[in-house]
Amino acid sequence: MKKGRLLTLVGSICLVLVLAASALMAACAAPAPEAPLTPAEFYGKNEVLAVTNQSLGGGTDFTTRILASYWPNFVEGGRMMVKNLPGGGGIPGVNEVWNAKPDGLTILVTVSNSCLVPVYLFETEGAEYDIGEFNYLADLGLEETTFVVPVDSPYDSIEDMKGATGFRFSITGPTGYQIVGSVLLEEVLGLKDPKMVAGYSGSQDIMLALQRGEVDGAVYVPSRAADWVAQGIIKEPLVFFSSKRSAWYPDVPTLSEVVEITPDGAPLLKIIQGLMGSKTVLAPPGVPQDRVDFMRDIFMTMLHDEAVVEQLMMKWAIWPEPRSGEEFQEYIHSLTAIPREDIELAKGMIAKYAK
Repeated sequence: MKKGRLLTLVGSICLVLVLAASALMAACAAPAPEAPLTPAEFYGKNEVLAVTNQSLGGGTDFTTRILASYWPNFVEGGRMMVKNLPGGGGIPGVNEVWNAKPDGLTILVTVSNSCLVPVYLFETEGAEYDIGEFNYLADLGLEETTFVVPVDSPYDSIEDMKGATGFRFSITGPTGYQIVGSVLLEEVLGLKDPKMVAGYSGSQDIMLALQRGEVDGAVYVPSRAADWVAQGIIKEPLVFFSSKRSAWYPDVPTLSEVVEITPDGAPLLKIIQGLMGSKTVLAPPGVPQDRVDFMRDIFMTMLHDEAVVEQLMMKWAIWPEPRSGEEFQEYIHSLTAIPREDIELAKGMIAKYAK
């Protein structure tokens, strides 16, 4: 082999060896890839946005701000900011969280019987979300649904109302627990020529309507009913629509105890039991499961903490046992399992009576 070729070959070999050695040294010097953050580390380094689709100063806003203020007490280094997105029946706020990045840093605190369950049952327009796909984290403040009459009403029990003529129910809109409960009572009590009086925007309007004699009764929640009883505006509730008696009024019967539920009334009863109100905390679909589990554990620990409960009881005279995210997820799945034909039957009953 000629000398020139030999030198070229030797040079090439040396170059390859040098490059290989450099690559090896670089590999050895490069830091090892960082281990993924644990959920505790992740939430300790990042701020959570808690969206509530209810207005400033209301019960859901109050709940959201209590949870946000105590979050750092349970998550070392954690921070939580609150954002109010009211309006549109709460649907735009739920849409925003549904479309949020699924990293676990955006959650929603909402009312289950306003923009979750009714949206599914009544197929409300504008909702981009599927309630069965959310990651539910916790649920608190569950209230059964009850029925009340003014203090000067001639009716002292639900049985007294059977066959009544021209009974006037107050409702706030064409969907939701008030109209479902009213229609259910019309059906099982055989009321004659009942009337739905619509246009009331909330509890204050309904209370005034009961006082003024504009309506004869209202389907509502026991926390407000207790206030109205104390003010001498209404009698104690006549009945509850729940499957078991309420801790608010343990001597007041459930509807199933005192009247026969007709075949047409059965799906309405099932639906109104699904429309019991509560404050629900949820995250969008797709959040890593370990972060979902972490948040569920934190919220349930928080909701059993004495200081947190004391703050929340400023809005609840009786503190109902909170439901875990897993429990509420099962509850939502049980509602989405209601046959659509039963829901359509209930909607037909509402259309029949709610004229």
